[in-house]
Amino acid sequence: MSKLLVKKTPVLTAQPSARIFPIGGGACYVDEKDAFWLSHFRWRLYHGKYKKYAYRRFTIDGKTHTIKMHRELMNCPKDMETHHKDLNGLNNCKDNLVNLTPIDHRLAHGKSR
Repeated sequence: MSKLLVKKTPVLTAQPSARIFPIGGGACYVDEKDAFWLSHFRWRLYHGKYKKYAYRRFTIDGKTHTIKMHRELMNCPKDMETHHKDLNGLNNCKDNLVNLTPIDHRLAHGKSR
């Protein structure tokens, strides 16, 4: 189970937010209403090339799967990508997230290809 601390945070969101501390350091900001549910999982910190993300692993029928917190919060379909509006991979408040097509996601990051 991940550590959970619910308190006011410096992230500017419309909803009250909470922090979840994944294994590996850092703190993820989430909506207070999602914090209890998310704290039941063991979140880890992924250090990507440009950003950090929270993820968890789970096993179904002997096969291990990985899902990032922001994709799980947004119920993101496999053919879509979840974009962080403020470009902070650890700010997983729902008003900061939006599901986009891969092309729109690249355009949101200023990439033409």
